Amino acid sequence: MKIRILLLAIIASAMAATSAQAALVTIDFTTLDQNLVANIYNEGGFEVDASGTNDGEIAVGRLTEFFFSQGEVFTISRDNGGLFQLISFDHGSFRSISLADEFQILGFLNGAQVVDFGTFAGIALSTVSNLSSISIDQLQIVATGDTNAAPPVWDNFVLNTIEASEVPLPAAFWFMGAGIAAYGARRKKKIAA
Repeated sequence: MKIRILLLAIIASAMAATSAQAALVTIDFTTLDQNLVANIYNEGGFEVDASGTNDGEIAVGRLTEFFFSQGEVFTISRDNGGLFQLISFDHGSFRSISLADEFQILGFLNGAQVVDFGTFAGIALSTVSNLSSISIDQLQIVATGDTNAAPPVWDNFVLNTIEASEVPLPAAFWFMGAGIAAYGARRKKKIAA
């Protein structure tokens, strides 16, 4: 009986712990063409920031940078600063007959790089998937400096949002306290008998 009461207290505490819910969001740059140098593009609860580029823009429904020089960076983060996972994205060349400039995709958490998704350059628009299950709060598209004949384009970033929901601490405290009290009362009753 003691073990059962103790287990109930542990289960009640675990039920009161944080749980996570996930939802897929696709950033597909459906807006009309716009220059992003002075703007942040918002879609699906995410911000695409082009302030780290010289001429980042949305052209033909895709994110691009016509002169993507070494060290230039696009960042993608959630509007609310929450966590997400990169599931897949499309990339290619603005001119589908020549190789695009090389870029790297990096994931950050609390300002520290936690994952390198790889270095890419392509011609035809292609999908990169099965990337990582690591949770991040910022994604960076970084120019490596290896320029080819055409500007790169990106589209259809599929991101898995992670929503944490918590039961307030007082509820967890009361569940655990009730279990410990029941255990104590049961033990006191056995000793008295």
